[in-house]
Amino acid sequence: MSKKILILSLVAALILAMTGCGTAATTTTATTAGTTAGTTAGTTAGTTAGTTPGGTTTQASGGKFLIGTYLQMTGSNAVPGTDAKRGIELAVKEINAAGGFNGAKIETIHYDTTGKTEEAVKVVQKMLSNDNVDAIIGSVNSNEVSACISYINDAKVFNFGLGTSATWMADQSKIYTFRASSNNNRIVPQDVDLLKDKLKYTSVAVMNGT
Repeated sequence: MSKKILILSLVAALILAMTGCGTAATTTTATTAGTTAGTTAGTTAGTTAGTTPGGTTTQASGGKFLIGTYLQMTGSNAVPGTDAKRGIELAVKEINAAGGFNGAKIETIHYDTTGKTEEAVKVVQKMLSNDNVDAIIGSVNSNEVSACISYINDAKVFNFGLGTSATWMADQSKIYTFRASSNNNRIVPQDVDLLKDKLKYTSVAVMNGT
């Protein structure tokens, strides 16, 4: 169990370091049943990309450790989700190139929540019951993390949440869900104090990509 936490922590840490590398790799978004999807050679760590109904899978030979993700990769708030997926694939590539984890290659399966809570619950249930994932990463949308906590607890599968809202982070029921980022309640006040008190800025523009 502690090994699962360690490997998931490694991937999560690398995600945060790599998601800004937007041009380092090109990956496909999650697909629907009956379509063919894959990733470019630069993002699959030498593995062969395949497709499962509803998600894109990166396969590896030999022993495996399967990480499933539920991320919004289409719609009005798709940028954080697609960036997170790109970071995950880069992290997996780096870890697998170094020999994997205890000799096991990491595989990934990605699902697009489309920004809908009910879809997030649906794909998480699928990952737990059908895909038999060893661990989960997601979502970048905090409301989706909150909606999936109970299902993840019941399955006793570790999950790293990427959303930054303090609401789900304060949920005491999240036994198997851990945060991979600071919450907004701590980040924003510190940023404001820095701009106002240290840098003496009086006018600030905020830009948000979607």
